[in-house]
Order: sequence, then structure tokens, then C-alpha cells
Amino acid sequence: MFSTLLCASSLVAQEASASSQDVATDKRSAAELDWVPYYALTEAERAAVPAYCGGDYRVPNYLLSAPSITLDNPAAVHVSAKTSESFLEKGATLHGDVEVWQGNFFLRGDWATLDRKNEQAELKGNILLRAPVFTLTGEQVRYDMNQDYFSITGADYLYHANKMRGSAEVVESTGTEHLAIQNGYFTTCPPDNNDWALEAASIDLDRKEGFGVAKHAVFRIKDIPVAYFPYFSFPIDDRRKTGFLYPSIGTSNAGTGMYLSTPYYLNLAPNYDATIAPQYMHGRGLLTEIEGRYLNRFSYTEMSLGYIYEDDEFARSFPSKKGERWAFGFNQQAGLPYGFSSSIEVKAISDDDYLSDLNRTLNIEEQTHLNRQWQVESQGDRWHLYGTLQGYQTIDDTIAEVDKPYARLPEISFEFVDSEAELDYRLDSMYAFFYRDNDELQGADRVNGQRLWLSPSVSLPMREEWGFWKTAVRLDQTDYLLDDQEADVDDHLSRTVPFVSMDSGLFFDRTLRIGGESFSQSLEPRLFYVYSPHKDQSDYPDFDTDLKSFRFNQLFQEDRFSGQDRVGDNNRLTVAVTSRFSELANGIQRASISLGQIYYFEDRRVDLKGRGTDVRTDSLIAGEAVIEPNDWMALRIGGLWDARNDNTTEGSTRLQVHSPDYEYVLNIGHRYLEGELEQSDISAIVPIGDQVALFGRWFYELADSRTIGTVAGLEYSSCCWRVQVLNHSYLTSDQEVDNRLLLRFELSRLSGLTSGSWAGIDAAINGFSEREERMN
Repeated sequence: MFSTLLCASSLVAQEASASSQDVATDKRSAAELDWVPYYALTEAERAAVPAYCGGDYRVPNYLLSAPSITLDNPAAVHVSAKTSESFLEKGATLHGDVEVWQGNFFLRGDWATLDRKNEQAELKGNILLRAPVFTLTGEQVRYDMNQDYFSITGADYLYHANKMRGSAEVVESTGTEHLAIQNGYFTTCPPDNNDWALEAASIDLDRKEGFGVAKHAVFRIKDIPVAYFPYFSFPIDDRRKTGFLYPSIGTSNAGTGMYLSTPYYLNLAPNYDATIAPQYMHGRGLLTEIEGRYLNRFSYTEMSLGYIYEDDEFARSFPSKKGERWAFGFNQQAGLPYGFSSSIEVKAISDDDYLSDLNRTLNIEEQTHLNRQWQVESQGDRWHLYGTLQGYQTIDDTIAEVDKPYARLPEISFEFVDSEAELDYRLDSMYAFFYRDNDELQGADRVNGQRLWLSPSVSLPMREEWGFWKTAVRLDQTDYLLDDQEADVDDHLSRTVPFVSMDSGLFFDRTLRIGGESFSQSLEPRLFYVYSPHKDQSDYPDFDTDLKSFRFNQLFQEDRFSGQDRVGDNNRLTVAVTSRFSELANGIQRASISLGQIYYFEDRRVDLKGRGTDVRTDSLIAGEAVIEPNDWMALRIGGLWDARNDNTTEGSTRLQVHSPDYEYVLNIGHRYLEGELEQSDISAIVPIGDQVALFGRWFYELADSRTIGTVAGLEYSSCCWRVQVLNHSYLTSDQEVDNRLLLRFELSRLSGLTSGSWAGIDAAINGFSEREERMN
């Protein structure tokens, strides 16, 4: 065995060990050398790799066999071989298992020539080259020891960072940050499996910037050319880069028909970027959507804009509007001086149908009202101050003028809490000016005006291990200064209502065993009493008040109205009980069951537009239950039962079962509201074998015997690509059925082609987004 050392312009011969493994005759490619079969992976490694991949790449710890030589110069090169034909001052010719080491860079070949003067090496025959981020095999390699440059011909390569492999006529590199591939291809498929490949005249991988560029590229599926790209840029890690994103195509029977989008991403700076998405829509024209993001030390801002100069379909339906349509969205969270913060949300569209007709990618959800709000707030340890300017754009033309919300110009709120001795003090206050266009309204509905609300309270809380007791006294004071009030009603109104409440509960617990496990069961009876006198409020306006939906949690609230325009009259007692089951070992709650009912000692006379009054002496029985026997199953039940008539007036049931990785998901839901609706909702993700999965949803209205929405999809996954195809149908606000065909095609660790918007699917199937996160 012959060994040499190149160090500080000297070439010294030394005896080398003959224990190095002889792999020079190994004819496997770079990918095959580093491929570990599935059965040979550790249990932890198998858990991270699908079985159908057949294995995974592992970087062998080749540095363990590096020469154990301590040198002052870290750039020193160690060379060894079986024999040497010559050993001259200018260089050497080596034969048999030639190995070249420089730091963590390793070369091996059948024979080599060393150029001492230029510190270069040329190896031929069964070349193996290793570095921390890639492995290459080939026929011949030239290596410059000073420049960290190599050029290998007849190369097979494996780029470990994203499991990219391929072959090329020539592969060149300067250091470990850049790899240039000439007349080659790459794929992320396992060895001996080229389901897809990108073949190009040149491929440059820039590890420093995190992207690759292919020129004159042909995309092949099973060696069949399917697309040509004169220039193709792609990511090789998770960093952002300016360039075209993958196009999306889709079809819809309501709104757009066929469409094609080619988005372009602008990575303008580390703290701001933008996406421009021109979209051609059949029958409508060219829609352009732009989204931008900006981040600095003090704020985060998002802006969205959609614009179409002439929507042909819209112009035919509404000739007077000429077809020009737009949408705008703006969101910002910012820090201000002196401890204040700001939040801005503005949404606006040109017409009521824009979102259902055109919106594809903008962060503007279809709603009844679009919010426009600016809020500034500040808080300390015991206080919270915030001011709001808020208005709306109503985009549902079925909403009457009288039902449109008021703007708040402004609303200012202040909250203060304090404790002294055993007493807790609290002050809630709010001033608001309410405005709504009232030209088309009559009577009390025309009212605009100002409202000042003050609510000081004091409470005495007591809590022990066995229970709690809390007595509270609160004053509700409201003053109005109104405009456009009816002639026989005072413009200035004032109302003062006192509240007295008492809340108490006991805690009992015991230990029991269920299915061999030890649990702690609690029994928690609770009483809540509240009194407030009746105050005639028939002349008072309704700016922002509504009757709260009756649920279990409302059993313990002082007032049945939300907002400050109505204050309910109360003389009632709530009786409730809750039982909880928790694992004794760790305290994790696995189940809870609650029941409660209100007993009234006086009729309720304060009303809001005919609602809120009642003469019953008892309420419906409210109940809720949550059962979570493990981390992947949850059952939630809630409902209202009328004991007098022995019937359920409202109920909801939701069951979710999923595997820990969300590979299996089952959701079953049922909702019932007496006389109004009864709906069933079933969705699931079901794998068929290792590589095929079905997912779907059926949302059905039992009362009207009609389907509200469906999702039906099929997924196929391989180790290097995945395709999902689905049909999504749902009822639009115009009661039309919109059918959308969606497609998602992904190349593993590279990119994807997406058709349509998948945000709705994430919401339609509970657990779908969690599964996607784990698969990506």
C-alpha cells in the first residue's frame, strides 16, 4: 500500500494501512450506493418513510475511515493507493484503490495522476466522490485541491438535501454551494424508478440561494415527453425565490367556466414580497389578482387587489355597468408609540356578485357583510383601552335596509379591574356614535345617535378546595343622544338598571376504575341566581343588540341580550350539575357531562322586536357532553330538551375518529332546530391500501330532502409524486349548485400543479388540513 500527503507545498510518502474497504469495483450508481432498503432502516426511520417507497437514502459515515492524521493545515490532502508507478517532485501516478481525502471531501478511483505544481488530481475508472451534501459516481474526475473544484464525466449523482438524483454527461462544482449539470436529468423518485424526470441541456443547483434552474428542459413521464420549458426554475429547499409559480386550471358551472392562471412570485426583499396572478376566464376575459406582504419591526401588512377591465359575461347581464369589476383587501397589525397597537381591516368589492363570480386566490372570504375597521388599543396590568372606527359593505341584496348594520364612528371602550382586601372591583364603559344611511327608512328605524354606557361592579369571591361562592353587585347605566328621533320621543334617553347575582358550586370527587384504568370522577353541582328589575325600553333604539342563542353556557350569564340597547329583567335561579372523568395518573380529562335549567320567579317583559318576552316558569333543559376516550376520538353532544312537551327542540352531535397521523378520518355530524332545519353531515378520508385514498363529504338537509354540498375525491401517492382529483359541489348564495372539478398534482420535494382553490376543501373535511401538513 502506498500513501502520500500533500501539505504546504510538500509531498511526503508514508506507509498506509491496507484496511480500507475495496469498493472500487462497485458498479452501482450514487443513488444505489446510499439507498437503504426499508427492512434495514431503524424503527424510527421506518416511521418517517412510507413502506411503498421501499427504503430511503442515508449518508454513510465515510469520515469514520478517514486517515487519523493531525495537521496544522486543515486544507491538507491525503492520498493513498496500492501501488505507484512513479514518485517525482512534479507528481505521481497511482494505481489500485486510489483514495483522496481533503477535509470531509473524498474521492476514490482505479488510478490517478497527481500534479504537485498545480495541486490537481485526475482520477479514472469507477469514480466515487463524496461530500456532505452529495454523492457522485462516474468514469473520470478532475479535482482542483485549491479551488474546491471538480468535474466528473459519465456521472450519476445524488443530492441529499432534497433526495434529487440523476445522471449527466458532466457534473461540475465549485465548493459545496453550486452544482452544474450538463446534458442530464433529475428526478426525486427512488433508484430504478423514473416515473417522472426533467431532462435538460443544463441544470444548475444553487445551494446558497436555494433554487435550481434548468434550460431547454423536457418533462417526461415514464420516458414519454409531455412538456418543454426553455427556462425552468424550481426550489431545492423551503426558501422563497422570484419566478413563475405553477399554473392552475379549473372549471366551474357557476361563475367562470374554464379558467387558466399563471401566477408570478416576486421575492422583493426578505421582509416583503408579492404575487401577481393573471387569469384568463372563458366568457369573461382577463382577471388580474395581486397580493403583497410587508413586514418590519413594527407592523405586518397584507394587501389584495383583483381587477378585470371588462367582464364580458357581467356586461351582458348588466349593460349599464360596462363590465369593469374589482376587489380590494387590506390587513395590518402594527405597534405604535407609548404602548399602543393598531389593527386595520378593509374589504371592498365593486358589486355583490364579485366574490362568487371571480375571486380565486385573494384573501377575501365571501360573507354577508365586508368589514372595514380600524382599532387602536393599549392595556396595562389592570386596564384596557381601545377605540374603533367600523363600517360595513353589505353584499347580500336580500338584506333589507332596516337590517343592515350601523357604522361605529367611533366606538371607545375602557375596562378597569382592581382588587382590595377580599373584594374585586371592575368598571366597563363604552362610548359610541352609530350611523346608518336612513333616507329610505321610516319611524324609529331612522334613528342615528350617540350612546354612553357605564357598568361599575363589585364582587366578593371565595374559593376553597371543596367549592366556591361569589356575590356580585353591578350597575348598568346607559345614556342616549339621538338624531332623527320620532316627534313624540325624547332625543335624550337615560336608563339605570342594578344587577345582583350569586354564583356557588361544590366539588365532590372519587376514584374509580374503568376498563382496567384508574380515573377521577368529579360531581360539581352549581347554583346561579341573578336579579334585575324591569325597565320599560320600548322607546330605545336598537343599534347593536340581539337576543342570545340559548345554550348551556348562557345558564350562567346575567343578561339574555347582547349589546347595550336592551337590559333584561331577571329574577331567576339556575340549577346545574357537571361530572368530569379524568385519568388519575396524569389528570387528562376524558369526558364531561353537564345538565342545567333555569327557574323563573317573574315573567320576562323586556323585548327586542317581539323577542325576549316569556311567561314560562322554567327554561328548556340545556345539556352538553364531551367524550374523548383517547387522543384520536372525540364525541361532542349539545342540545335543548323541553320537559313539559317531552321533545328535543335543538340538538347537535359531532363525532370525529382519526388515526394519529390523520391517514384515516371519519366525521359524523347531525344538527336539529325544531321547525327550521335538520341536517346531517358525513365526511371521511379512507386509504385503500398503501397508496390509494378516497375522501369525501355529504352535507344533506333532511327537512327539505336536498343535498347542500358534496365532495368526492381520489388520491394516489407514490414515493415521488401524488395526484388528487375531486369534485366539489355546493349551494351558492343564489341557491345555485356550483360544481367544481379540482386537480392537484405534486412532485415530491419539488413542486406541484394545482387546479382550483383547495381552501374550501380544508374547511369541508375536518382533518384534511392536518393530514396535508403531515404528508408535506
